[in-house]
Amino acid sequence: MNCPCCSGKLLRQVSRRELTWYCLSCRSVFPDSTTRLETVQLSNMPVSSRR
Repeated sequence: MNCPCCSGKLLRQVSRRELTWYCLSCRSVFPDSTTRLETVQLSNMPVSSRR
């Protein structure tokens, strides 16, 4: 995938529990609106739900 600002290569990364795209050339960061990572705390889940 290419950067919309400078056409450089984009690197996919995780930032603050979200997937983002980072441009190696102009150092811009773009959100990935298709995916959001969620944190699951096992201590708050009932025992029957844990796998």
